[in-house]
Amino acid sequence: MKGKTQSKESNAKRSATLKAKFASGELKRVISEEQRKDISDTLIAKNASGEIIPWAKGLTKETDSRIAKLAKNNTGKRASKETREKQSKAKLGKSTWLKGLTAETDVRVANKIKQGEATMAKNGTHKLIGQKNSTIIKNKLLAGAELPIGGTKNYSLVYDERLKHYCRSSWEQTFGHFLLDNDVAYEYEPKTFKLLLEDSSWVTYRPDFFIPSLNLFIELKGYVFLKDENGNDLKSSLFKEQIKEYDMLVIGEKLFNKLFNKKKITITFIELLEKYFYEEFSDTKEDIIL
Repeated sequence: MKGKTQSKESNAKRSATLKAKFASGELKRVISEEQRKDISDTLIAKNASGEIIPWAKGLTKETDSRIAKLAKNNTGKRASKETREKQSKAKLGKSTWLKGLTAETDVRVANKIKQGEATMAKNGTHKLIGQKNSTIIKNKLLAGAELPIGGTKNYSLVYDERLKHYCRSSWEQTFGHFLLDNDVAYEYEPKTFKLLLEDSSWVTYRPDFFIPSLNLFIELKGYVFLKDENGNDLKSSLFKEQIKEYDMLVIGEKLFNKLFNKKKITITFIELLEKYFYEEFSDTKEDIIL
């Protein structure tokens, strides 16, 4: 067989046979988990230093058929719920790779900026970055409107003329109108908190609505990405444990749909507090993420 190239079918068959033997225990891996970790750490360090250059670096789907195939196979696909939760947990408390770097000091940052500029030039009308919408936002900010602090990548921000601020969802718009209809003065995402995790790392948390007169934060919680050991929202649970100077009411999906997802909202703000906050959620624990 020396000097001969194996066919794709032969390689695939051999690979499947080896995988089956590893799975059954007939074959065992030569290296230990510790050795695997050492190799992984070494490769990561060499990649970071530039000693090893990734095979796809500098390639695009326009210039390389392999990249084009990967792009085609992954376009429109969304990671599973379990994968997204795993990725979120892995990022908790960790700094981004480009923290402290600039285009002048790091070629990767410079390339990212160039890619972003190219995308903007190509699309022209991105919701928040396009020149036209950027001008609109600046004018609204000058008029006293406020943008939510932080990134906008995963949100479709909508400016509400009545609320005079941007909202991240229709839920927030509905609840903001509910507060105004009940003459409740509030602040939208006014403060960011650092919450300590069990491994001594930390995560940031910015609750939705703050009622200054009650020293109360209200969080609208639909899908829960990060859960504690009881299946509840991790960040709001940590907030209640660690931030003692404020109270918090977390309204989950069931309760929101029950009270606010209707043509006519019949409950008042006082009734909301009396039934779901002051009585310590006595009758509706299943409807609220505690």
